[in-house]
Amino acid sequence: PSWLLRERRLISSRRAATTETDTDLYDVLKLSKDASVAEVKKAYYREAKEAHPDKWQGDAVKQERFQAVAEAYQTLADPVRR
Repeated sequence: PSWLLRERRLISSRRAATTETDTDLYDVLKLSKDASVAEVKKAYYREAKEAHPDKWQGDAVKQERFQAVAEAYQTLADPVRR
Protein backbone atom coordinates (compact mmCIF):
# COMPACT_ATOMS: atom_id res chain seq x y z
CA PRO A 1 0.00 0.00 0.00
CA SER A 2 1.07 3.56 -0.65
CA TRP A 3 0.84 4.61 3.02
CA LEU A 4 3.44 1.97 3.93
CA LEU A 5 5.79 3.25 1.25
CA ARG A 6 5.43 6.82 2.55
CA GLU A 7 6.06 5.58 6.10
CA ARG A 8 9.24 3.78 5.04
CA ARG A 9 10.51 6.87 3.23
CA LEU A 10 9.84 8.99 6.30
CA ILE A 11 11.67 6.57 8.58
CA SER A 12 14.57 6.38 6.13
CA SER A 13 14.89 10.17 5.96
CA ARG A 14 14.82 10.42 9.76
CA ARG A 15 17.59 7.85 10.04
CA ALA A 16 19.69 9.74 7.53
CA ALA A 17 19.21 12.98 9.45
CA THR A 18 20.13 11.46 12.80
CA THR A 19 23.19 9.57 11.56
CA GLU A 20 24.88 12.68 10.18
CA THR A 21 28.10 13.16 12.11
CA ASP A 22 30.29 16.15 12.75
CA THR A 23 32.83 14.84 10.28
CA ASP A 24 30.18 15.15 7.58
CA LEU A 25 29.88 18.86 8.36
CA TYR A 26 33.63 19.25 8.08
CA ASP A 27 33.57 17.34 4.79
CA VAL A 28 30.91 19.68 3.42
CA LEU A 29 33.27 22.61 3.98
CA LYS A 30 36.32 20.53 2.97
CA LEU A 31 38.04 21.05 6.32
CA SER A 32 39.91 18.94 8.81
CA LYS A 33 38.29 18.32 12.18
CA ASP A 34 40.81 20.54 13.98
CA ALA A 35 40.09 23.64 11.84
CA SER A 36 39.86 26.99 13.61
CA VAL A 37 36.79 29.23 13.53
CA ALA A 38 38.63 31.53 11.11
CA GLU A 39 39.33 28.59 8.79
CA VAL A 40 35.65 27.58 8.98
CA LYS A 41 34.60 31.09 7.97
CA LYS A 42 37.07 31.20 5.09
CA ALA A 43 35.95 27.77 3.85
CA TYR A 44 32.30 28.81 4.10
CA TYR A 45 32.84 31.87 1.91
CA ARG A 46 34.82 29.80 -0.61
CA GLU A 47 32.22 27.02 -0.85
CA ALA A 48 29.20 29.35 -0.74
CA LYS A 49 30.62 31.39 -3.58
CA GLU A 50 30.99 28.25 -5.70
CA ALA A 51 27.43 27.04 -5.09
CA HIS A 52 25.51 30.29 -4.75
CA PRO A 53 22.01 30.09 -6.29
CA ASP A 54 22.37 33.47 -8.00
CA LYS A 55 25.36 32.14 -9.90
CA TRP A 56 23.67 28.83 -10.80
CA GLN A 57 20.03 29.76 -11.37
CA GLY A 58 17.82 26.75 -11.88
CA ASP A 59 20.41 24.20 -10.78
CA ALA A 60 18.81 22.15 -7.98
CA VAL A 61 22.05 20.33 -7.13
CA LYS A 62 23.94 23.59 -6.55
CA GLN A 63 21.04 24.93 -4.47
CA GLU A 64 21.12 21.84 -2.24
CA ARG A 65 24.90 22.16 -1.96
CA PHE A 66 24.54 25.81 -0.94
CA GLN A 67 22.02 24.88 1.76
CA ALA A 68 24.33 22.14 3.08
CA VAL A 69 27.25 24.58 3.19
CA ALA A 70 25.16 27.15 5.07
CA GLU A 71 23.97 24.55 7.58
CA ALA A 72 27.51 23.29 8.16
CA TYR A 73 28.75 26.83 8.69
CA GLN A 74 25.99 27.65 11.19
CA THR A 75 26.91 24.61 13.24
CA LEU A 76 30.70 24.84 13.02
CA ALA A 77 30.97 28.61 13.51
CA ASP A 78 29.20 28.37 16.87
CA PRO A 79 31.67 27.13 19.52
CA VAL A 80 28.84 25.73 21.69
CA ARG A 81 27.26 23.69 18.88
CA ARG A 82 30.62 22.65 17.50
